[in-house]
Amino acid sequence: MEVDQGGGVAGDAMEVDQEEQMSKQFDLLLEQAQDLETSAPDKAPQAYKDIIFNKQELEDPNAKGREQAIYALGGFYVAQKRPTDISALTKELRPLFSDLPKAKTAKIVKTLIDLLAKTTESIHLQIELCID
Repeated sequence: MEVDQGGGVAGDAMEVDQEEQMSKQFDLLLEQAQDLETSAPDKAPQAYKDIIFNKQELEDPNAKGREQAIYALGGFYVAQKRPTDISALTKELRPLFSDLPKAKTAKIVKTLIDLLAKTTESIHLQIELCID
């Protein structure tokens, strides 16, 4: 009788290491984008969008890195008092939403609506987002 001596465990450990490495790459890109918020605010949105649309073609099977970038960009727009940009972001994200599970898409959209609610006089944009 043959017994597998942990072959499955080594494969699982390798997958975890790869996921951690990808997560670190997304974290580094996210930090760079966050640094741009103060040093070059006009370039920060594009840096976030490069992460969101995965311009570097990093593996992100669960879309965690891209999801964090979406929330960070939304937060940046709130801090900059740019509600129309949050609304426009939801439209830009539509191609990405088709690749994500419905639950994750709903969570992202809800979070963006909540962020939009933090800006002044954005009720009409919130209504538009709900209708879309």
